[in-house]
Amino acid sequence: MTDNKQFEINLTKTYTANLSAIINLFRDNTIFELTGANEIESDFNMFGKYHLTFSDRGIIYGQFIKIEENELVLEWNVEGFQRPTELKTILSIHLQQNNEQCILTLSHNNIVEADSADAKRRAWKEILEGMELKLDKINKTR
Repeated sequence: MTDNKQFEINLTKTYTANLSAIINLFRDNTIFELTGANEIESDFNMFGKYHLTFSDRGIIYGQFIKIEENELVLEWNVEGFQRPTELKTILSIHLQQNNEQCILTLSHNNIVEADSADAKRRAWKEILEGMELKLDKINKTR
């Protein structure tokens, strides 16, 4: 009997930024750069594909399923990283503007391995922190 349990990551972070500044971090590949990928290919359009290569470690690839002013949804596939291949996990980013702040809620679901969910949780926390540093830098140049 197989265990069909799936894992989900839910994280929330508040930034001093507007919606468009955060969406631009996806549009200009900053988010993908924060993953530590060595090579990045990305077509930031509805159903556009992306491909991240991590030298001698693995690949992450998929497509943008939904791109709206306050929401992004990506199909997220992972191969390598000394873990079982994961296909069609779903990454959702919801943004809510609240005066000068933007609340980002990240959900990553359909993850089948507990170890993989833990690794993704750690990675997404680091990426969200990295986003804060990038947005702070943008705010200081204004």
